[in-house]
Amino acid sequence: MIIESLRRGCAVACLVLTVTAAQAVEIRIADGDNPGEGLNDPTPRAPVGGNPGVTVGEQRRNALQFVANLLGNRIASDVPIVVEVKFSNLNCEPNNADLAAAGPRRLVSDVPGGQPGVFYALALANAINGSRIQDEPPPDILAEFNAALDAPDDCLGGADWYYGLDNDPPDGDLNFVTTAAHELIHGLGFASFADLGSGEFFMGLPSVYETCIADRSFDTTWPGLTNNERMASAENDGNVIWVGPSISSRIANGFSSGVSNGRLLLYAPNPFEGGSSISHWDDNLTPNALMEPFVDSRGDVDIRQGIGVAACVLADLGWTMQNTSLCSSPSPDGLAGCPVQSNAGISPPDSTGGDGGGGGCSLARGALDPIWLLLLLAAAWRLRRSAA
Repeated sequence: MIIESLRRGCAVACLVLTVTAAQAVEIRIADGDNPGEGLNDPTPRAPVGGNPGVTVGEQRRNALQFVANLLGNRIASDVPIVVEVKFSNLNCEPNNADLAAAGPRRLVSDVPGGQPGVFYALALANAINGSRIQDEPPPDILAEFNAALDAPDDCLGGADWYYGLDNDPPDGDLNFVTTAAHELIHGLGFASFADLGSGEFFMGLPSVYETCIADRSFDTTWPGLTNNERMASAENDGNVIWVGPSISSRIANGFSSGVSNGRLLLYAPNPFEGGSSISHWDDNLTPNALMEPFVDSRGDVDIRQGIGVAACVLADLGWTMQNTSLCSSPSPDGLAGCPVQSNAGISPPDSTGGDGGGGGCSLARGALDPIWLLLLLAAAWRLRRSAA
């Protein structure tokens, strides 16, 4: 078994064998900040939108735990998931800002009960294994949010984080709950770890997520491509699709754009955008979806109603979904994921089901704070918001 820290790329994904745990997973928020900062910020703030916290730190904790509970009730695992959270003063200018970044702390291959020779995010590997991999200690996910948005300055035109739980931020403010949900889903495995500048898989192995990516121009999945072909595919806008079995043509055809012949498109601009390309839905997906790469004027997703097609991706990665979030239609042999190698062409989807909800949050390019970059080990998706 290989347990590897991330040294480049983005994240993990798509499994062939679902885990057997039936209970909702506990997602715990761990404090990565110093006293008086981040989750411990004592700055007074009035309760808002169902969040009873009376300081900035309390409201941040409450909002994060709200998201953790919601996601924890959608997936099942016997192993608690620990998310270490840090608030830092990331880039924040009057017209644009980096909002957040997150990713799994480690990748694991040859997971007992999973596919050999495929990498999984640590939290997913633990869920498949039924216990912590080789007693690998938490945290399982690392997340960073921009504290500068709460400062009294001209950061993003004076916008603030909105920590309410009611999906009703004031005009100009940013919905922290939606942002946090987007980030934690990346940490659960919604992303690619390949080096998009060379087409190479991380340490030569595909992630489970990458086994569910296909390119119509090559008529095969990413593991069936050469490095040069994958590098070209990462910039093949309009042709890179998700072929996990949980998103049927019926689900895909419910979108008016961002779809190709019954398959949802992934974000593959030319030139590729590090931290955004391949690890998100196409930014033209309509209606709006949670895992698109950019925040836009279409509004935030109300995650209280569901996480949308992100739930289907989590099912394809190998997460056992709770009844409220069923998407997968397992094949007769009980396998519900994507093949590691596939040169047989792209077949149409035939499964049904889906979790309700739309989307919103967006990630973008940009370098992390150097110290936290070492902790994230380059497994990060940077969230950006540009002022109108």
